[in-house]
Amino acid sequence: MALDCSSRSTHRASTDARRREFVRRITPSILTLLLAAGVACGGQWSARDTERDTQGIDDRLAAGDYQEALRLATDLHERAARRYGAESIDLARVEDRLVAALVKNGRGGTADALRIAEHALGVEEAALGRDAVETTRAMHNLALVRLDRGEFNDALSLNTRALEIRRRVRADNNSVADSLDLVALSLIRLNRFDTAEKSLAESLAIREAHAVENPLALAQTLEFVGLMHRLSGQLGDAAPPAERSVTLRRQHAPAHPDIAAAAARKLAHEAVCLHRASRAG
Repeated sequence: MALDCSSRSTHRASTDARRREFVRRITPSILTLLLAAGVACGGQWSARDTERDTQGIDDRLAAGDYQEALRLATDLHERAARRYGAESIDLARVEDRLVAALVKNGRGGTADALRIAEHALGVEEAALGRDAVETTRAMHNLALVRLDRGEFNDALSLNTRALEIRRRVRADNNSVADSLDLVALSLIRLNRFDTAEKSLAESLAIREAHAVENPLALAQTLEFVGLMHRLSGQLGDAAPPAERSVTLRRQHAPAHPDIAAAAARKLAHEAVCLHRASRAG
């Protein structure tokens, strides 16, 4: 009987020792899983934070504060790459903003901008499908990079495809107008002014209907109309839309008057050049 009790005690001690060793080994793994779950559920940096930060970049871009938008996008891109990994849709969404900021800061033609734009579109198409409307922003971004690199036909193909997708899914009018503007810009660069004018006429009708809630989008379309007239040689028609574009920017982006001032200086310089050219002719 004593031997039996001693044997049971030895067995319990051995079992307890094995349990303690098992707990010791798995504790670090459990802590790691709990930490990961905490981050995913809103720890130090959550998906909701990413959405907030990308919206902040969009706001800076819309307001014309391009340098600040680039600073924010670069910082968010670094954090998102560490948090989500290179092939995540979340990182691709951030890259959409980074490419837009690079283009607005005159760096759209760089190798880095091309690499990031192609990566973002590739990831989104792999995750969502080649004809998903959610990929059209990345298409337009890559097209803008192609434009800055002088690859006008490639840009036109991308912008036309994005417009077709948005029309097919009946996207909102402002999104369609954005696509029409960029199709027109590609056509202008290709000196196809008659076709560009049709796209801008359709876009301008949409912009005028939504001018109260989205005046800066109207300013963009008017700028493209002025550009089209200047490059097509219709000098008398070029100034009014360009001047109205500058006025809208002055009125609705007062926090960043340098943007409107730069546009005004550009318009004045081009007017002088056009005047000299007309006299020389």
